Amino acid sequence: MSSTSSTRYLIGVGVAVAMLPVILIGFIASSGTPPPTAALNAQQVLRPDAPIPAKYVSWVQRAGRMCPDIGPALVAAQIDVESSWREDAVAPNPPEAGGDAVGLAQFQDATWKTWGGDTDGDRTNSPRDGEDAIMALAKFMCSNVAWAKTQLANSNIEGETIRIALAAYFCGRTCVLQARGVPVEGKARDYPQQVLDRVPTYGQATALNPGGTWTLPLAAGTYKVGSGFGPRGGRLHAGVDLTAAKTVPIYAASGGRITTVVCNSGNGNCDIDGGTGVGGCGWYVEIAHANNITTRYCHMLRRPVVQVGQTVPAGQQLGVVGSSGNSSGPHLHFEVHTGGGKPTNANAINPIAFLRNVGLTP
Repeated sequence: MSSTSSTRYLIGVGVAVAMLPVILIGFIASSGTPPPTAALNAQQVLRPDAPIPAKYVSWVQRAGRMCPDIGPALVAAQIDVESSWREDAVAPNPPEAGGDAVGLAQFQDATWKTWGGDTDGDRTNSPRDGEDAIMALAKFMCSNVAWAKTQLANSNIEGETIRIALAAYFCGRTCVLQARGVPVEGKARDYPQQVLDRVPTYGQATALNPGGTWTLPLAAGTYKVGSGFGPRGGRLHAGVDLTAAKTVPIYAASGGRITTVVCNSGNGNCDIDGGTGVGGCGWYVEIAHANNITTRYCHMLRRPVVQVGQTVPAGQQLGVVGSSGNSSGPHLHFEVHTGGGKPTNANAINPIAFLRNVGLTP
């Protein structure tokens, strides 16, 4: 709930909880224990299964890049607490308390005039416009972070920057200054923790990965997206085919440890082209990443240039595109698996959706 004064929350939230328990369910209780510092890492990316409405994913990614202190998972967690992703969310407030707070990010009219705008260019400038609200929330939070850093440097307040910025979003900067930090009681005390408790639902910390980020397994412009993830020929096609010429370099999509380097071909020879009647993944590599994610790279032209046990950064070359094993022509068959353990069809997820959720354009 965005506001410029604490009065708005002391009156408004009590009314809102009574009338809209689903919209504002995040305000009900505080969990108490702060999350680890990694949960606040601005390099945190969205989980592939982050429960964000599809139309908002790219906007959350964009908002999370607005300043280096927030990140998309924090933006998503805050919207979850504010509105449960409902554009029609309303927290009733009397005019003397600033009026109703509305939309995904729960802006009041006065605050929207400062931070809102027609960011998506659809000629609708409204806190009820989801895309506009996401960007306004990020803009307001980035300003709150900068303000919090200044106040901390001047010893006007104490605490952690992100928590202070969240408290300021909830009850206003005057409220935080009067409390010399996050208020010690009431809903303004609970709000920062409720947001941070939801960060793991939306994000995964790439800082744990050697190399730190995700990248495309083939360089942009060297491939076309072919057969996608899903049922094919009576079974699951557990990855995506990226059609490319032979010898195009294949790269590690993120940092991790090489767990598999194998020739898997029904004709027993991965150094020659396979075919649609030949079983297997050909020459392939698997990499174990942080957060129990595994990636698989199939049909390489020749033996991969990495070895089992080797640690590689994001963008490390693994081999080159070929057509070994069960292949109708040169391409990279790329898979993403979650949950740790052996990669199987049961733990495979859509690689294209995953790459988009970590901010890439496959």
